[in-house]
Amino acid sequence: MKSLLKQFKHRSTAIFIVHGYSKRRWHALDPLIEFLENEGYNVFYPAIYDPLDEHDSNATQWVESMIDRAAQYSTKYSKLIVIGFSMGGVVASAIASRVKVNRLILLAPAFEYITFENVKNKMVKSLLPKPVETDTDFLPLPASFEKTFKDVVKEYKESIKYVSCPVLIIHGSKDSRIPLSSSYYAYEKTCSFHKQLIVLEGVNHNLVEDITYNHQIFSLIESFFNKEIKA
Repeated sequence: MKSLLKQFKHRSTAIFIVHGYSKRRWHALDPLIEFLENEGYNVFYPAIYDPLDEHDSNATQWVESMIDRAAQYSTKYSKLIVIGFSMGGVVASAIASRVKVNRLILLAPAFEYITFENVKNKMVKSLLPKPVETDTDFLPLPASFEKTFKDVVKEYKESIKYVSCPVLIIHGSKDSRIPLSSSYYAYEKTCSFHKQLIVLEGVNHNLVEDITYNHQIFSLIESFFNKEIKA
């Protein structure tokens, strides 16, 4: 009965989740997806790219296909909330700049990203944790996709300047992939009058998979959904 009541309450709301640049795609967000579905939300999380097709490497196609899909949900539902993680944060901002979106949530958005070169320049390369291979069920992404990822950031980075809906940005202080300056950039550049940046101490890049903090993150996200914002 409780589940049916939640579904009824959220029946007119669509949550559109945009995954990051990873061979796991939306699976890196599974805990968040499960939480939102259990709360009765209509959750959609289409794949940006096909990891089995090395020719699926056009940055414009990656982003524009997500914008088109979000636009469909915007017309079908009375309320559209977009959540973007890492590279998906850039894509989500592009969506919010062109589609009517009620709320935009950016999780460690990749408007900037750590490269081996800038790590070397900052002389902290030795401090970076070595990646642990825990997702061997997923095939590696084609080499051609790395340039596509960079092109997405380069071509759509400015989209955040045209986002006027309420924006929540969450970033972990221990993120070794996306620097905090990326989220500060998004916070400063958006033209939204209702924006909030939350830095979570001790949290790494995969925020929603951190079992110590993810329920706190889920609460922040849902509170933002329901927060009354005056024009």
